[in-house]
Amino acid sequence: MKYVNIEFFDEEAIENVITCLNYKMDKVIFFGYKETMTTERTTAIGAYLMDRCGVAEKPEFVEVNKENLWDIVAKIENVLEKERKEGNRCYFDLTGGEDLVLVAIGMLAEKHDIPLHKYDVASNKLISFHKDKERRINKSAGKQENLKINLDDIVRMRGRCINYRKHKDYKENLEQPEVKNDILKMWEIAGKDSKRWNAFSMILKGCNKYVTQDTMVILPLQEWRNAVSKEKKKIDRNRVNDYMNALQKIGVLTWNSGIGKVVKFTYKDITVKECILDAGCLLELITYYNRKDSGKYSDVRVGVHLDWDGKIIGDDVENEIDVMALEGNIPIFISCKNGEVTTPQALYELDSVAKEMGGKYAKKELALGAGISTVQRKRAKSMDITICEINQK
Repeated sequence: MKYVNIEFFDEEAIENVITCLNYKMDKVIFFGYKETMTTERTTAIGAYLMDRCGVAEKPEFVEVNKENLWDIVAKIENVLEKERKEGNRCYFDLTGGEDLVLVAIGMLAEKHDIPLHKYDVASNKLISFHKDKERRINKSAGKQENLKINLDDIVRMRGRCINYRKHKDYKENLEQPEVKNDILKMWEIAGKDSKRWNAFSMILKGCNKYVTQDTMVILPLQEWRNAVSKEKKKIDRNRVNDYMNALQKIGVLTWNSGIGKVVKFTYKDITVKECILDAGCLLELITYYNRKDSGKYSDVRVGVHLDWDGKIIGDDVENEIDVMALEGNIPIFISCKNGEVTTPQALYELDSVAKEMGGKYAKKELALGAGISTVQRKRAKSMDITICEINQK
């Protein structure tokens, strides 16, 4: 006997797989509309169900006429009778679905006495219907053991993937206590005034052409003064010195304060260097640590490169999301902006990526270091983007 899940194919990927994430099915048969069951979607879902959920047989996809109830009833009934003749146990899955298909399934469930069930995706709660409780899916089908989805699953079931080749090497060390401690201390300095920190970061980035031995920078005193002067409208020389001294005090940088004809400073390591030269890096990492340490999320990533076609070849279309987290079945896409947000570009990009990679259940958040204009705050609210102001002022 085989266990067969019969359901409507929805364009929302997780609704097509959630039953198989929770229960062991030998076979899955989808009924759906031509415009929804695209080759891209069916290929991604079929591969996911077999590779990740352990569905034994290749899933079937049956097209039905969205304007003809009796066509839908006939096609589902033909499949149902075939499966039952073979001695298979069938379940009707109402998760997702549209009116006509649900009506058809309801009619056939009553006629053939087939158990019905659906999932609340957000809570991962099963809602099962049948007068004989022992025939409900939670009593008669095998439960999946230790199958917990992660962020790779979220994008994979949509035919996308995470490109690990673009992952920055220094971020591999983020869980080391010393590295985390350095980042937290640097944030105490940087997070108090994001605008000035951004200008300071630009000064050191401009000096990076004088780097030697990866972490040591030696440049003529006049070049240092020129670099500082370029950002004088945003930060004065005394404040630059204050930053350098503060970083030296916490042990992440040493410098000679401009004594003599050269300025020399050395970063503690590559991670520290990257965190300082990339002005928004510390905000991203603090957001990452805050989510990871909260205990609310089963998976948290920083600096995630998302590939749109699921194939890592050539010049792919990609987006980088600063932080991603997973709470149950719900992905959270977080964009971190250390400068003030005054245009809608960041909002539109976050909204587009979240919808494409996470679907309708995805949550969107904008983590801010400096602030956001009143107009963009209103726009974010209308787009269901949550604003998280993380600056320390």
